[in-house]
Amino acid sequence: MPFALSALPKAVKDAFTKAFPAAAIQTGYLVESKGGKSEYEIEYTLNGKKKEAKFSPEGKAAK
Repeated sequence: MPFALSALPKAVKDAFTKAFPAAAIQTGYLVESKGGKSEYEIEYTLNGKKKEAKFSPEGKAAK
């Protein structure tokens, strides 16, 4: 389910900005990963291409 980007935890936003400083966030989702853990899936645009990245609530990049 999409959420307001203002609801994105600071740790996740900071980690995303550090990893992709030139990217523009399009939308984000809070999803349940394997094992029942939650993670944030961020859809973004970088150099005209749509991509996605996943982060734990603590801001660690998910695999």
